Amino acid sequence: MKTTLENGSFTILPDGGESLRDIAAAVIVSSYSGAGVYGMGFLQSTDAEFTKEMALRMLDGEDVSRDYCVNTNKPNDVYMDYVFGRRCKTHVRLFDGSDGSVPRVVGYVSTRDRNPVEVLGGAERIMKAAGAA
Repeated sequence: MKTTLENGSFTILPDGGESLRDIAAAVIVSSYSGAGVYGMGFLQSTDAEFTKEMALRMLDGEDVSRDYCVNTNKPNDVYMDYVFGRRCKTHVRLFDGSDGSVPRVVGYVSTRDRNPVEVLGGAERIMKAAGAA
């Protein structure tokens, strides 16, 4: 996968056999895994693992967190504000190229709340561990 990042905004292009959904799911899982519990988030906090399957369900439009997770009703467009009490502040959109554009995953990681390099680095490690990057 080829990633560009500028001021928190990122674009990821697949450069092999990677699935766009797998890339987007890796960003979602990485964002959650590196996020901390803040404020009243401790009320929804859980030690449960956030899985790729949960991320894929979010990409399908399901709010798996019972928390404040905006835009999960739009397939392939997920904004993660607080998920299970963790402050993720990450937006992930998947473009499959059906509109004639380049297939890609785009998004934004709030630089005020998070380090986008860590989130995207974590996503790359997840993809490598799965044998896809």
